[in-house]
Amino acid sequence: LVEFDYDSMHIRLVANMIGFNLPSTNLHEYFSKLYFKGPLTDETYEKSKVRTWQLLYGNISGEDLKIPFFKAIHSYKQDLFAKFNSVGYVEMPISKRKMYKGNYNPINANLLFNYMLQGYESEFNAIVLYKIRQYLYEKESKVILYTYDSFLFNINKDERHIVKELKNIMEIDNFTTKCKAGWNYGEMKKVNI
Repeated sequence: LVEFDYDSMHIRLVANMIGFNLPSTNLHEYFSKLYFKGPLTDETYEKSKVRTWQLLYGNISGEDLKIPFFKAIHSYKQDLFAKFNSVGYVEMPISKRKMYKGNYNPINANLLFNYMLQGYESEFNAIVLYKIRQYLYEKESKVILYTYDSFLFNINKDERHIVKELKNIMEIDNFTTKCKAGWNYGEMKKVNI
């Protein structure tokens, strides 16, 4: 079994949605340096993860608005909500499927943004899954599980060479993955590809 798990997927999806360039490095380390201004420790890393998720899915104010990424998210949320209220709908980033105001009541800017992000994640993963299935079409190896930001593969022993290509398929648009492998799901270990 080989599992690829996206690193900071929602943060990168948001960056794509709002047109913001983020480094291809570990984003929790990146934000930790912006939040805490000191050396990275296990504690500041974990605090950074919590703070980033709170800002991503909640209100952004005060000092956090000085961080360009979160300022851009805040502006995007406000603009998206204003359009939603004035036009009566917003469109999903990939499919252009319309989210009509009448179907979401009551709603606020944060909730609308969250719906948009979850929809974008599903659309993005559908495209990745389609590309993976095309690649695996005449191979013995198969994708056997997809959960939010990870894909699990049963790799045929004669096709181990395809793991690198699967990684390449998944790592589009500045996304990065972590990989684990093992003979069963409970005993998988981190590996570098």
